[in-house]
Amino acid sequence: MCRRSEKLGSELGPRERAMFVRTLMRLTERGQYSKNVGLANTVGFTSCFLAYVEPALMLPPIISGFQTALESVCFPHFSPLVQLLYISVL
Repeated sequence: MCRRSEKLGSELGPRERAMFVRTLMRLTERGQYSKNVGLANTVGFTSCFLAYVEPALMLPPIISGFQTALESVCFPHFSPLVQLLYISVL
């Protein structure tokens, strides 16, 4: 078992964490529209985990992409639940 005092040297600070997330964001942006299903799934999981690590960096582009996707689909064909979600995001 690793004691708390032994782990302190291996933790990332806020600056390093932000740099790490920005680096991975560039990679996930490239794979986001891949025709390879495995890569697309990996990008989704990675984005989810990165949003947990640095929400201030990850959530704005995710929300923007979600809003753009919703605006490009015909609104009346959404179920009432999806319409409610869309209105609450705006």
